[in-house]
Amino acid sequence: MLSNPRINDGSSAPGKKGTHDQIKFISLLRASAALLVLWDHLAGVWPTYNKRSWIPTKIVESTINHPFQISQDFGWLGVCLFFLVSGFIITHVAMRESALDFLVKRVFRIFPPLWFAILLTVFVEWFMSPTPLQPGSGSYSIKQVLLAMTLFNYLMAKNVVVSGVAWTLIIEMSFYFLMWIMLPLLRRQPLLVTTFGLIIVGAALGTRNQFGESYFVLVVTLSYVPILFIGQAIYFRWSNRCSTLTSGALITASAGEFILGTHLIQPQMLQANADGSYAVSMAYAIAIFVFVLILNNRLYFPRFLEMIADSSYSLYLLHPVVGFYVLDVLTPHMPLTLSILIATIVSIVVAFLSHKFIEEPSRKSARNLLKFAHKTRSSTKSVQ
Repeated sequence: MLSNPRINDGSSAPGKKGTHDQIKFISLLRASAALLVLWDHLAGVWPTYNKRSWIPTKIVESTINHPFQISQDFGWLGVCLFFLVSGFIITHVAMRESALDFLVKRVFRIFPPLWFAILLTVFVEWFMSPTPLQPGSGSYSIKQVLLAMTLFNYLMAKNVVVSGVAWTLIIEMSFYFLMWIMLPLLRRQPLLVTTFGLIIVGAALGTRNQFGESYFVLVVTLSYVPILFIGQAIYFRWSNRCSTLTSGALITASAGEFILGTHLIQPQMLQANADGSYAVSMAYAIAIFVFVLILNNRLYFPRFLEMIADSSYSLYLLHPVVGFYVLDVLTPHMPLTLSILIATIVSIVVAFLSHKFIEEPSRKSARNLLKFAHKTRSSTKSVQ
């Protein structure tokens, strides 16, 4: 069963302690997702771009990736897991937060670590890296950097990429925005939120070529949002807000809409070839997510993975700039295997520091700001 036994009423809030432990456990999937993306970039992308061959990557590709149609050296699988976890957890927290709380916490959660990652990327590329961290990079204008820090660059027809992994954040922010505008409905009629979201994405796909290049770019972003709706549908079943049949219907509709959008916009990503199929990797991600959710706390995660889970967002943002720079510096002087190992360790350490000194203070600032706002509002009401 996917349901949470502590929740008896579909409209009630989950029990605090048990649910917190289960939500925390599900969030550990973020550690796996971050490590999968890190493997893709450090063991797959960097060696390929630099015309290097690493035997472990070749073995994994020939024995796992190619036979099982897993895309992009596990990178897309990791991204799908991130999306599913976000759809699940954001729906969970949105059930409890006011519109102001939801908005402030998401902004303070997403942007300060992103700003640090972008500034670090610009600094390394301008002053330190012997080669560009990604093709075509290294000559950013101030305007391009500022646009990247707002994510608006991913809504423009001519997109200049500063952080190569930040494209997923505009997809997350699109989902957050849909949840924010439908917060009252989410509490009263949660299933309608997913339904309306799918209708909005479907309408965008149907009009993708009618309003210019910038609108088409927006539609490309929205075409990924149904994966987060899958995480949301799983949450509704887990929290007893719908039946297994209804949840299955929402999951099927969401997966179908994502596949349709991919077929309309980038059909090559669905083809069964050496690089794998997006649809197959998404199916694996859903199966992994449900498997972990069913087993719940019967699975053991070491403390090391918990630490990575806590800093998974920073690790996701920082591993390209940190890992690629370390590889650029080390590979002329030592074996590739040792270089990748050191690049991985350094990326994890820098991510932990970012979590400790940027993410945690940012969240604390959000809480303090909200306390002040609520206190001010209460004082105003008492005076009136």
